[in-house]
Amino acid sequence: MLLVDSAGSARALKTGPMDRGHLTWGSSGLSFSDATSEYVISDEGLTATVRGSEEAYETSRFLSPDGDGFIAVYNVGFGDREYLARVTTGDGATTRSWDTVGMYESVGQCGDRVVATTDIAETGAEHSPAAPRVDVLVQLYPEPPRGESAILATLPVKQGSFVMSASEAPCADGTLFALALQHEQPDGLGNSRPVLRAWNISAGKHEVIPLVTGRGAPIDVDDDLLGLPASIVGGRYVWVTVSGQVFSTDLSSGVTTRAFEVSLTSPEMGESQYVFTPTSLFVLDVGQNLRAPLGLDRYDLATGKRTRVLSIPGTGAVHHGLDMVIRDLALNPDWVNAQSSSEPETGRTSGARR
Repeated sequence: MLLVDSAGSARALKTGPMDRGHLTWGSSGLSFSDATSEYVISDEGLTATVRGSEEAYETSRFLSPDGDGFIAVYNVGFGDREYLARVTTGDGATTRSWDTVGMYESVGQCGDRVVATTDIAETGAEHSPAAPRVDVLVQLYPEPPRGESAILATLPVKQGSFVMSASEAPCADGTLFALALQHEQPDGLGNSRPVLRAWNISAGKHEVIPLVTGRGAPIDVDDDLLGLPASIVGGRYVWVTVSGQVFSTDLSSGVTTRAFEVSLTSPEMGESQYVFTPTSLFVLDVGQNLRAPLGLDRYDLATGKRTRVLSIPGTGAVHHGLDMVIRDLALNPDWVNAQSSSEPETGRTSGARR
């Protein structure tokens, strides 16, 4: 874990391994995990809580509804009969975990619930081989009472096969939004088009919004549109690709425009990190030259104007080769608010997960 203050000075904290490890910054501090424990860094120091299970791959991490604890989702893999994910909650003192059947493609937090999409073939729900395969919307948190189904809604795959990647999907007004490539035929066959899936978690209504130009033609975008952060800003779905292209999609029409381009030192690496706020996109630019400082930039979402916030020198000492990559970025919310109001920058700024 690389801890950086507002002047760009950094210190490294050694942790155990966690593939795709995530960071969440709440009122109690910065939370993260390794294979066996959950951690919180606060002004009082580092607190470790043994989880009780060994994990290797973290899909998502969110703040608990009260803003104090965390909700983590881990990809467990195949159990005795089914593919499993594990949900773990904690507050820095205790943890609680439960298993849910499925391999989840897009996970999002809608109010006090965490929901995700998956394929019914991975849920363990009863179905015959002759029955049409369906996509499923599943509630991961809170844990449904014993005997109640976690499945909120289903969608026949015959309506189109969606190719998605594990990512966090934003939610607005009780609807989960996720980018996907929709193929003409099930199982990813046939031609594809970029779409936005909108799934209401209460009514179960599913809508496919094709991403089109102002003239109604499918937008021209590479396959790297999947898997990176996105946000709902002013009724628009704002998203970024691996190569640093920032797009804005009107939720009512699907009309998509290229908002601006992020300046990346080595876009082919795909290792740069992004954090959306209501007005800005923060970018940690990660390049191939490991001796060069890491740059943290802020882009105004309305104008695309770039501002260099700080440089982090000396990171080559810990970022020393392709066997160590940057996985996630979290920003101190107090510092972000100070940036927005142009107040003096104070305190610890960011944590970068390696």
